[in-house]
Amino acid sequence: MSDRKALIRTFYERYVAGDSDGALGMLAEDVTWQAPDCLPYGDLYHGRAGVLNYATTAASWYDFILVEVDDVVDASADRSIVVGTFGGRARATGTDFRVPFCQTWEFRSDQGVALRYTNDSGAVLRALGVGPRALGTPPRAYGA
Repeated sequence: MSDRKALIRTFYERYVAGDSDGALGMLAEDVTWQAPDCLPYGDLYHGRAGVLNYATTAASWYDFILVEVDDVVDASADRSIVVGTFGGRARATGTDFRVPFCQTWEFRSDQGVALRYTNDSGAVLRALGVGPRALGTPPRAYGA
């Protein structure tokens, strides 16, 4: 088993730097990438082209994105759990945010074959200006 922590960190360094070819080359041709359904770009994406579509669609919501990997734990011979921080600046609102995330990565040899993640989607949606209102905030009147 390779050093998955280094592999995942390198993937995200390339991803955030805009090195799509370098990042995509670390994923299997038949990779699946699942983003939370509640996000505007949430869906299940298939193949490297699908992951590129995810990255492009997600990036359109932000002025910049950051991903910090705090820890990688090998859960089995082909699966790792990743915890870290996702953040950036929402393009529509100018809001800077940082939220924790948890991901599962599945591997075939040294390539990612499936990734699923969860994060504080409510906080992300609020930063994007499309989210649920904060607890205790009265509803807004339509047309106001």
